[in-house]
Amino acid sequence: MYALVTAYLDDPDEKLKPIILKMVAGLDDYVKATRKEKDVLLFGFLIKSLMVCAGYLNSEQALNLSTWISNCHSQNSTAFNRLIDY
Repeated sequence: MYALVTAYLDDPDEKLKPIILKMVAGLDDYVKATRKEKDVLLFGFLIKSLMVCAGYLNSEQALNLSTWISNCHSQNSTAFNRLIDY
C-alpha cells in the first residue's frame, strides 16, 4: 500500500487511487472481523501506510483505522510487555 501511494504521489494516475482505497477498505474489514489481542502486534506494521493514505489521499477510513491500531498499541500493555519480555 505504501509503495502504491508513493507511486501515486510521483505520478498521480487516477487509476491507482481507487485501488489504494479498496486496499484500505479491505484491511478495515479484516481488522474489524479479527480484532483479537494477538493480532494487534501484526496490525502495528500498517500504521505508516495507513497514515500516508490518510494524509495524501484524504482517506478518513485510513485515518480511523490507523488511530484504532495506535490506540490499541498504547492502551494494550500486554502487547508491549510481550515485546519487552521477548
